[in-house]
Amino acid sequence: MKDPILVVGATSRNGSALLHRLAARNVAARAASRRPEAVDAPAGDIAPFDLHAPETFPGAVEGVERMYLIVPERLRDMARLTGRFLEYAAEAGVRRVVYLSGLGMDELEKAPPRQVEDLVRTAFPEWALLRPNWFMQNFSHGRFREDIVRHDRIVAPVADSRISFIDVADIAACAEAALTADRPANAALPLTGAEALTFGQVAEHIGAAAGRRIGYEPVDVDDPDLLAKMGIPAGGASEAMVRLLYGRVLSGKEAPVHDTFTALTGAAPSTFADFAARNAERWSTENGAGR
Repeated sequence: MKDPILVVGATSRNGSALLHRLAARNVAARAASRRPEAVDAPAGDIAPFDLHAPETFPGAVEGVERMYLIVPERLRDMARLTGRFLEYAAEAGVRRVVYLSGLGMDELEKAPPRQVEDLVRTAFPEWALLRPNWFMQNFSHGRFREDIVRHDRIVAPVADSRISFIDVADIAACAEAALTADRPANAALPLTGAEALTFGQVAEHIGAAAGRRIGYEPVDVDDPDLLAKMGIPAGGASEAMVRLLYGRVLSGKEAPVHDTFTALTGAAPSTFADFAARNAERWSTENGAGR
C-alpha cells in the first residue's frame, strides 16, 4: 500500500497512537489537524484541516484511499459538518473509512456519532465502525488523574459495577488492522479489554503501580451535588449527560467483554495491571496534577 492513510484528528490521543503505530511499521500516513503544528507523532506529511473550512479538504484527501476518522465528540452540528466532508472525500476517491465511534451507539439512534456512523456506512464501499469502551487513559491522562494525584482517590457514581476498559494503544492496533486488511470489515466492531473491572479494582491496580494506597469513593448517581463531588467544573459536562453516562455503567451495559481485538490482531489486549505498570509515573505526586 503506497498511498498514505489519512488520519483525521491527528492531535487526539487516538490519532497520535495510530500515527506512531503506522510509522513503526513503515506505513505511509498523512496527519490532518486544525493545529498541524501540534501533531506529536511521526507522519509522512501533515495537512491543515478543519471540518468548518471546506477549502482544507483537497489538501487532506488528495491521493488518499483509506482514512481514519476521529471527530471531536462535542463538535456542534457534527453530522452536517462531517457529512459534508465525507461527501467530498467519497467523490475524491476515498474508498475505505474507519470511524472511531463509541460502545452503545447501536442503542442511540439520535446521537451525533451514530448519525456519523450511518453516513459512513452509506457513503463508502469499505468501512468499519470502531466502538470502544471506556479508555484506560481516563485514569492516566483524563479527569480522574487529578483526584488520584492530589487526593489518592477515585470518585465515581458506579457502585460495584464493572467496565471492560480498553487501552488506547489497543484501539490503534484495531484501527491499523481495519485500515490495512485486504478485505474490509464492513461492520460495527465493539472493542474492549480482556476483563471487566470495578472502580475499586482499578484503584487497587493503580495503587500497586504507584506504590501507595489509592481509594475508591462511590457516590450516588442521584446526589444533587454529584458534579461537585466528582470535581467536574461548572460549564463542563451537564448533570443529565453525566447521569446518562454512568447510568449505562450501573445497568451493566459497559461490562461485557468482546473478543474483537484478538479477532482483528491475533494478539491479547492489554490488562489494566499492565497498563498501570507502564504508566506509574503519571500518578506520581512529584509530577503534580494536571500535567
